[in-house]
Amino acid sequence: MKATEFIYVLKCPIVPVVNNVDPLIYTTVNVILGDEITIIDTGFNGFWKTGVLPFLKRMKRDPNDVSLILHTHSHFDHVDGDDEILEATGAKVAISEVGADMLENPEKEQERLLSLFDHLLSKREQEAVRSRPRRQPKPRHVDRRLKTGDVVDLGPFSLECFPLRGHSACSLGLYDRDEEIMFTGDALFGRGAIRDTFVITMASDIHGFYESLAMLKDMSIRMILPAHNYLPYAKAILRDEEARGMIEHTLSINLEIREMILRLLRTYRRLLGAAEMSSLIVPRLGPGYIIPPPEPNRVVLAHLDALIQENMIERIEKEDSILFRLKR
Repeated sequence: MKATEFIYVLKCPIVPVVNNVDPLIYTTVNVILGDEITIIDTGFNGFWKTGVLPFLKRMKRDPNDVSLILHTHSHFDHVDGDDEILEATGAKVAISEVGADMLENPEKEQERLLSLFDHLLSKREQEAVRSRPRRQPKPRHVDRRLKTGDVVDLGPFSLECFPLRGHSACSLGLYDRDEEIMFTGDALFGRGAIRDTFVITMASDIHGFYESLAMLKDMSIRMILPAHNYLPYAKAILRDEEARGMIEHTLSINLEIREMILRLLRTYRRLLGAAEMSSLIVPRLGPGYIIPPPEPNRVVLAHLDALIQENMIERIEKEDSILFRLKR
């Protein structure tokens, strides 16, 4: 799919590594055709052969021209295709500094993620989180660690690096200032991916997330290239009003979650746990969300954490449970 003269968006099917992933969901692999070729996010292992190579053949381009893999963030569905591309081309890998640490020390990062909300979970809930099946990541080499404000020269255009906090601590927005195009990865997720089991917020930095959205609203953006077919548009290329709309929908869904937490705590005349609140909130968010597993949803946990920091709610330990109530 052609986005601009130089940018092409390929749709990599999602490998079912999480429960009940819908076959209509894809992750995007963006190919930049300059004198040399850059790939932004690589999708899953195998897509180099089934997706990228056939595309390069149609475009009459030499695969050996691939010189750079550029990542929006370090999550598995964005980096799993690296190895086969590196083996075939010898390309270099660039990602944010935080993302480089995550890729090079995956066991440490996995433990950090698993323990991120331990202070909001009972021992039983912590055990449930750790017992869920997950892939064991392997260390990956990074050639260039990108900082905020760094500019990556791709030949036909350059991309400036902006931190986009919230979905992941390592998320970068990659911005073509001349054409006003932003690669957002998973930092803008609208109202969730189509019939999705994805976790949309993997970090607890809700306040930083709102700051990133405010920054994007102030920027001049004519096109957004998201990582998945996020609702309400479910498209790989968002232009003009749709691009602005994706920012607004991402903001609105999180404000809804925040207000639903506060409404539940005002309405119920008892303490509530994060898992119970998740079961009440998530199904009401729209068709992009499914009823969560028994343990709490990470999006809800991130908002609970933010509300505690704002001194609006408080955490109560009661027997074997962690419960919440409005701050008195």
